[in-house]
Amino acid sequence: MKNILFILSIFFVTISYSQLKLDSKKTITDGTPVFLKYVDATITPPKGYVFLEEYTSFLNEITQSSISVVRDTAVSYNMMVEDLLGRNYERSKVKLIEEKKMKDGHFFVLLFQINNQPVERILYIVGDGEEALYAMANYKQAEKEKYYPVLLESILSIKY
Repeated sequence: MKNILFILSIFFVTISYSQLKLDSKKTITDGTPVFLKYVDATITPPKGYVFLEEYTSFLNEITQSSISVVRDTAVSYNMMVEDLLGRNYERSKVKLIEEKKMKDGHFFVLLFQINNQPVERILYIVGDGEEALYAMANYKQAEKEKYYPVLLESILSIKY
């Protein structure tokens, strides 16, 4: 079950990251906090991202970076973190680059491929014994120096 949820989350964000065509009527972020009604949380995305409310995501076509927030009531915080820590990354197409326990959650950086392009995902997980809430940000690995700091700041701003 946990593996399926993890794969589905990668699949969902991969689709939104690589194939979504933006509607010109969408809201563009201005760097202020945004309430995500579908996950009952607030996050402060960087300026210039299209807010995709129905996906609780933000996408910037120019930088080809994205942010998504998911509330998973089927998996607890501890289960999700244990699954990610116990995963055999050497046998998968995902590589664990960094991991650390933080005051309010757990932080991961993962590397994977989209259309033969190395992409990194910052994953910040918070929650409790009942559910997990996670914020993810994707960017091209080649442009990490440009986007990592601002995307990290954004996903760490999650309040639930």
